[in-house]
Amino acid sequence: MLQILLLYVLFGSTFTLGKLALGYLAPLLFIGVRMVLGGALLLGYQYYFNRSFWRFDRDDLSLFVQIIIFHIFIAYTFEFWGLQFVSAAKVSLFYNISPFVTALLAYLFLHEKMGILRWVGLFIGCIGLVPMLKYQSFHEQFIFHV
Repeated sequence: MLQILLLYVLFGSTFTLGKLALGYLAPLLFIGVRMVLGGALLLGYQYYFNRSFWRFDRDDLSLFVQIIIFHIFIAYTFEFWGLQFVSAAKVSLFYNISPFVTALLAYLFLHEKMGILRWVGLFIGCIGLVPMLKYQSFHEQFIFHV
């Protein structure tokens, strides 16, 4: 349980630390440095503790490129670009609406069936976003007028 709590504390702190880091680095440079360091740490861990799995198949290269472009580059570019203009708390809340978006996209494109409880939950979640979209903090208003 402590590890799960620590995971969520670290995940939540990335928005605040990212907002601070954007004061010193451009968003693309920050994402590049962060992902290269993270990848080097993970590959180093894999090499040091489990060398038997230290091999890469050529067939997996296209999958790696897709993950790099869609999961890392596009997602984090928009996240940190938007983080320049709004508060870290608002970005964190917007980032966590992904289950609602996933449910809606699964309904539209994968023709998944949704019961009445799912529709009610989706409606309540979307209504909960309205105050975040409608109101701006003083900090956000100040950024747009500079």
